Amino acid sequence: MRRLRMLVVLALAGSVVWGTMPASADGGAFIEFDQTYYLPGDTAVARAYVLIPSNKRSILDRGPFFAFAVPNGSAIQEGHPIPDGAVRLGTLAIHTRKHDTRLDLTFAMPELPGGTYTVQICNDPCTISGFREPLTGFFSIVHTARERQLLIEEQNLRGTIGSLKRKVHRADRVSEEGAQRLASMQRTRDELAAQLEQARNELLSAQAIAARRGRLVDLLAVLAACIVLIMVAVAFVRKRRRAPAVVADLAPLPLDEGMEREPAGLP
Repeated sequence: MRRLRMLVVLALAGSVVWGTMPASADGGAFIEFDQTYYLPGDTAVARAYVLIPSNKRSILDRGPFFAFAVPNGSAIQEGHPIPDGAVRLGTLAIHTRKHDTRLDLTFAMPELPGGTYTVQICNDPCTISGFREPLTGFFSIVHTARERQLLIEEQNLRGTIGSLKRKVHRADRVSEEGAQRLASMQRTRDELAAQLEQARNELLSAQAIAARRGRLVDLLAVLAACIVLIMVAVAFVRKRRRAPAVVADLAPLPLDEGMEREPAGLP
């Protein structure tokens, strides 16, 4: 069972790779089955698209072309015999269209051992393999419906786990980017804080210098006012000293009738 699961995983990985490749003349095409897991006897339906240039479509006349389930370790090669153990699954119905060629395949799944099988296309004997381009498909054989259901659930779980891993990876990447941005913002904040502190210190220093200058100006103003007052006082005193003396008229005033003049108190 573990080996079968590993084969299924490899087949799914191959189907994803081939399924994403466009059908082109120098590239490859994928045979897409309607299911991944089949029980023997189930009807399998598959389809593929290939690009065959109009001037090369004559190779289709070399059919019929068959789909073969090829055992592990072997492959169909143009110009070589069909490998022993390859199981013919069915004949392709070919529909030529304007821009491409559609290949349809419907067959009853043969009784095969459980496992994953590679499907290749060729005529018999094999002279045209894959219409000059890789043309491959995959399917798996199971023998109970329960096994198929469990494999489908496992496949879905693997897909969910893969999706979650991708989301976690993206979240980790976003988280790392966020941490880097946060660290950068913190460094910028620290630089701004240092610049702000320097500006504050410069402002305080300027304010202290301005305060000292203000006190000095006030002191000088007071000193100047004192000097002016002193100068005014000195000028006033000098002016009084230069003024001439005034002799007062000391004649005695007339006395009223009946009054006697007191003798002057001379020494």
